[in-house]
Amino acid sequence: MWVKLIEDNVWLLTGAGLVVIVFLILIINKQWKLLVRIKQESEVLAGSRTARSNEILSGIKVLCKSMVDGQVEISEGCMRVKILLDHFDPSLHLDPRFTAFIDVYNQLEDMPRFGARKAVDKQSLKVLDARRSAVELDNKDAVLAASRSLIDHMASQNG
Repeated sequence: MWVKLIEDNVWLLTGAGLVVIVFLILIINKQWKLLVRIKQESEVLAGSRTARSNEILSGIKVLCKSMVDGQVEISEGCMRVKILLDHFDPSLHLDPRFTAFIDVYNQLEDMPRFGARKAVDKQSLKVLDARRSAVELDNKDAVLAASRSLIDHMASQNG
């Protein structure tokens, strides 16, 4: 009975099988295109991360060299290097060679900067600047050593 039913409907079953195969091919093709698109987007994202990382790395190197050369104040350089390290590789804050940046940052983070300095009266600014100068003087050697170490570290990490 089953054999007779199958023999009578061979063409119908073959057609149904072909429909299922075509349907599965369409699904596979759609999934394949989605996978290719995701891979391409991932590569673009990785490239932009690398470019951003290289920009941050360059900024860190410039700041460290500028501090070593005396072109940037120790306090300003430390504030900026600390923030750039936050974005580049926060684990570097744990490296004892680079703690001077965080030490200076922590001592000066409450000081008004940029436009906020304009709102502070001149007498208070003198007190704040004296404090900043004292922090720079106390930490100058450690910061310059940290800057040199960070420059060396970055160079060894990136060829």
